[in-house]
Amino acid sequence: AMKQGVWPLIYHMIGNMIWFVPLGLIGPLSKKVFRTVQSTMMIGILLSVSIEVMQWVFHTGISDIDDIWLNVLGALAGYMIWYSLPFAWKNRISHYQ
Repeated sequence: AMKQGVWPLIYHMIGNMIWFVPLGLIGPLSKKVFRTVQSTMMIGILLSVSIEVMQWVFHTGISDIDDIWLNVLGALAGYMIWYSLPFAWKNRISHYQ
């Protein structure tokens, strides 16, 4: 990767995370059951593993275990963004009571 410069490495890492940020934002907004960090992680893992398996089975793209971890980190980043938004505060408080 270094022969091509640092951009492919950055794109791979940041790109895989960015693709899953919306999942971390949309999950908690959709249903109360998805408002936990555990459910966000599980959905991120299941979706990412499904994508990687399909890439492997259909020989499209490159299957890589790193993609799964990076995707889940992206979903968690999205969840953290949602969790920090003021309109989510009421939902957080009512969720834990």
